[in-house]
Amino acid sequence: AVPADFALSGGGILGMRPSAFVSASTDYMAVPADLPELVKRYATITVPISVLYGTHDRILDPAVHGAQFKARLPQVHLEYVEGAGHMLPLTAPERVVTFVRGAAARVG
Repeated sequence: AVPADFALSGGGILGMRPSAFVSASTDYMAVPADLPELVKRYATITVPISVLYGTHDRILDPAVHGAQFKARLPQVHLEYVEGAGHMLPLTAPERVVTFVRGAAARVG
């Protein structure tokens, strides 16, 4: 569930600023045209990639956006937070900090 104070404490209301709303809407509308071309270029990515997903994410299905991404790019470091949802920085901040520190340590 979305935390009760997400709009203010979590910054959710910032997405309703006109410029943020227009930018997000423009990005969303471009996905069908742009994403297939981006996916074709995944294999050219050479920088380290670390991905953290909640196993109960209702926005981005971890089986699709996590596991399938890793299947395309085996070098991806993928971790899951059991029982967590989409907004890990708000609901599991300590786990996110540990993850980010681990990702930084892996790249030296």
